[in-house]
Amino acid sequence: MVIRILLYGVKPTKSLSWLLAIFTIPVGGMLLYLLLGRNRRKNKLVRLKKEVFSSSSTLPNTLESVQNKEHKKLIRLIFKNSLFPPTSNNNLRLLKDGKTTFESIFEALSKAKFQIHLQYYIFEEGELADQLLLLFEQKINEGVRVRMIYDSIGSFSLSKLYLRKLTALGVEAYPFLPFKFGRFLSSLNYRNHRKIIVIDGEVAFTGGINISDKYLKGDAVLGNWHDMHLRLEGDAARQLDYVFAKDWYLVSQKKIQLEPNISSKIANVAAANTLVQIVSGGPDDDFPSLEQAYFTIINKAKEYLYITNPYIIPGQAIKQALQTSALGGVDVRLMISEKTDSKMVRTFLF
Repeated sequence: MVIRILLYGVKPTKSLSWLLAIFTIPVGGMLLYLLLGRNRRKNKLVRLKKEVFSSSSTLPNTLESVQNKEHKKLIRLIFKNSLFPPTSNNNLRLLKDGKTTFESIFEALSKAKFQIHLQYYIFEEGELADQLLLLFEQKINEGVRVRMIYDSIGSFSLSKLYLRKLTALGVEAYPFLPFKFGRFLSSLNYRNHRKIIVIDGEVAFTGGINISDKYLKGDAVLGNWHDMHLRLEGDAARQLDYVFAKDWYLVSQKKIQLEPNISSKIANVAAANTLVQIVSGGPDDDFPSLEQAYFTIINKAKEYLYITNPYIIPGQAIKQALQTSALGGVDVRLMISEKTDSKMVRTFLF
């Protein structure tokens, strides 16, 4: 294990910390390293080939049409990491908090004609989950195909009874990296935090809101839950469908044949002029795409940089970028939750 840390450690400071932990508390330190310390980007715990859908891909794969010079460096960086070019044929709407978000989601789901794709880190039983059951039953009876991915740890409370109800209706539901003997230690810290809904490849939702009644009723201890979500219509929705299809292949070993040119059917064509670029990332990627995107954005800030996030646990590079921006005269402000379900946030920040 020591040899592995020396050869494959990401940063000298992290490597030294793990070595100290292992030599100080050998058994506990080794177990912690197996759970949290391994460099999954190099080990490739999940080997996902970006060519899986290359033969049938209808997505544009070049930056030839990009005219945005102001953000050219950022656009190119995201494209190199995620393979998604920016698209301008989009409608985008910001959704604030749970009530507005779920009203918009259920409205879009009710209009589905041939397929619904859902992927959530947290999928909890309650009123929202029961409403989805009723809606799925209606849409499946209309001939709509429903596919669903849920994280096996984030959605740990999801009962077998509810899952049986889903499958009885005809919903194709798979867990992301479920508990299995012999793979528990290697998969515990590799979770899927995506929150994606794509309807007919035309309309999509993504953001910070999971399927949980807490976003409507609040929490007895923490109070009301505030979060943001996005409603996308156009080419960006189709790109999110490819993100889902990639994860679907991982959990089910089944390929999804995505329909070509499906996202051209935009309801309000006159308003479809928002530039959007999808950023997807995870330990199976060659580079930390999300961290690199944030790092670039922070360094490009000229006047102000406002960040609202309840889970800010920055690495050394992001910390350095924030400090450099602030010392250089940029108005840097961080807003975190006064009451939090993660004590690590304040530990890492302060």
